[in-house]
Amino acid sequence: MIQRNHPKNTNTSLYCLLCEKSVVIEHQGKLDLTRHCRGKSHTAMMNAKRAQSSITSHFNPQSSNINQQISLAEVKVAGFLAEHNLPFATADHLGPLFKSIFPDSKIAKGYACGKTKASCILNRAIVPNLQSTLVEQMQSSCFSIATDGSNDQGLKKMNPVTVRLFDINQHKVVTKFYDMCATTSSTAVGIFTAIDNALIKNDITWDKCVSLGVDNTSVNVGRHNSVIVEARKKNEDIILMGCPCHIAHNTANKATNSFVKVANNFDVEQLLVDVYFHFDYSSKRKNLLTEFCEFCDQQYCKIIKFHSVRWLGLSTCIERVLKLFPSLKSYFLSLSPDMNNGVEFETRNNRLINTFKHPLLELFLSFLHASLQPLITLNLLLQRTDPLIHILHDALFSCTSLLLSRFASPQLVGQYRRGVLSKENVKAKVMDPDNVLPASKIFVGFLVRGKINSLLDQGDISEQQKSNFYDACLEFHRTAFLYALDNFPLDDDFLKHARFLNFVDPKCTFDSVLFVAEKLKKYVHFTQQQLSELEQEFLLLQSITIEDMPQHALDEAVVRVDPESDSKIYRMDVLWYHLFKMNIPGTTRSKFRNLFELAKVVLCIIHSNAEEESVFSRVRKNLTPQRASLEIEGTLSSIISFQLNRPQGELCHQYKPSSEVIARSKKVTWEYNKEHSSQRNQSEEVETDIDSDGS
Repeated sequence: MIQRNHPKNTNTSLYCLLCEKSVVIEHQGKLDLTRHCRGKSHTAMMNAKRAQSSITSHFNPQSSNINQQISLAEVKVAGFLAEHNLPFATADHLGPLFKSIFPDSKIAKGYACGKTKASCILNRAIVPNLQSTLVEQMQSSCFSIATDGSNDQGLKKMNPVTVRLFDINQHKVVTKFYDMCATTSSTAVGIFTAIDNALIKNDITWDKCVSLGVDNTSVNVGRHNSVIVEARKKNEDIILMGCPCHIAHNTANKATNSFVKVANNFDVEQLLVDVYFHFDYSSKRKNLLTEFCEFCDQQYCKIIKFHSVRWLGLSTCIERVLKLFPSLKSYFLSLSPDMNNGVEFETRNNRLINTFKHPLLELFLSFLHASLQPLITLNLLLQRTDPLIHILHDALFSCTSLLLSRFASPQLVGQYRRGVLSKENVKAKVMDPDNVLPASKIFVGFLVRGKINSLLDQGDISEQQKSNFYDACLEFHRTAFLYALDNFPLDDDFLKHARFLNFVDPKCTFDSVLFVAEKLKKYVHFTQQQLSELEQEFLLLQSITIEDMPQHALDEAVVRVDPESDSKIYRMDVLWYHLFKMNIPGTTRSKFRNLFELAKVVLCIIHSNAEEESVFSRVRKNLTPQRASLEIEGTLSSIISFQLNRPQGELCHQYKPSSEVIARSKKVTWEYNKEHSSQRNQSEEVETDIDSDGS
């Protein structure tokens, strides 16, 4: 550090190599170096030297491995924030937090990922890698597309597109997020153009698109000007799949409205809305209701808000009101009516008081709750993520049969189930009083029937009120059945023949296989030789039972176990994959290779739009008032991609980014800063030009 033989040295000075200058060593007649070494300049140079790494450290394998682990940590934290819908501003405090709680960790010391870097890693490293994998799959295999429109009132309308395909690596059908497809137009042409442009961007054609899943609005399924019409201009063989979940929801609404019209002075939706908002913003009223609950020996529960567009919401809200009904009735009947000059007028309080005075109110609610169960059961079934195209027709037909059996004669129900009547004949017969059950046998619920007879015996209701109640119940059942009959795709031959996939419960012949193969010949082409092999494979399939499947296949395919009967429900796509892995003895050839190629295409056909609705749920969790600036086609879209496009069931801490993602993550922030720096410079130049012009 101190050089004695330097040309600039004198008898009273030495040369400091660190500071690159001569220093005085004599102080008050004595040789003294401490004065210089304690100086600010020398101290600063020493600290800088200690902090500076040597050039050899950059070639140290151990140092390189630490840098790799630091980058891996930054990528996984960015994924963690996206998975759990956390604001990226959280990343600004995670780095200092890691350093404080892991002081002995070299990875924590080197971790430096704030909100800008975390969002850059997600948008420019993680998601492009996930999307490239999806694009490769869409280019090489058949897929289905589903889309739905948002109800937001911003400048752009979201039309998120999800893709359903058979992922051979995961052994099952998966649903992945493709693009947000934001548009400023809500027309059929505008929506389709946005989807088409998103496909063209990645060189994906419509030729491999098997089906298009949409809800049942005219802009999507209209005959003359709709999204499906535009799609069939690109691929005339594309299969339209409306959403049975929406139809089931609309069936419940139509039936409930018809019940309300016959049951005078009762509007169930108005009641649920009034009850919720009566308590919503008042702690005083909630505490008062709690006292009534204690008096009625009930436990207080929060009143649920009713949303008319939310699936299954009506039944859930009714169930909560029924649970608290004695307490609610006592509470509202204890209130005084709102008066204006001594005259009662229309207010929420008065509506509630008058409604709870109705002697049949609890029976109305109990009937609706019991009668909605078939539609709720169907809706819950169709919200499963595993492919259900093979049981869709049976599920819809079973639901309509149950709706019919609740008010029609057994003879008519039997004829309907055997399929001996046309749709028009069935509709005519249900309007004939001779084919309708008497009031005493119409389904109203066991407890409801006993309660109404008790009220009649006690004189609380009249015979006319009882008759009106049964008329309203009949109208509910009849409306529900007729709407479901008209709108469910019960006459769809493809759905009927797709049942051959359910080899666990076979109901089809080889004719069904031929029908489906002919329908999908654009996607799976079979030669005459392969058709002959296909028949042999189908005959062999008839002898396969669930017990013949290997145990590891059953363990992988199981969806749910019924604890009461110990019966199991299996994913049909996983079972078909393991059927494909069964080889002909003594060969490496699959026993069911042709059937599997056909099954892969059929299984990726969409059975409902539940996945699209889940996308909007994810959007609502992120696009909050506190995060209103999230770019729809930027970070917001990337968050949805990360959540849906990773392997299903993989938790955020199990995410294993590829080496390409880690390498890319080291560059993305620099690229982002460079782009924005150039943009700022350009804007500053424009401002300078404007100022120089005097404008």
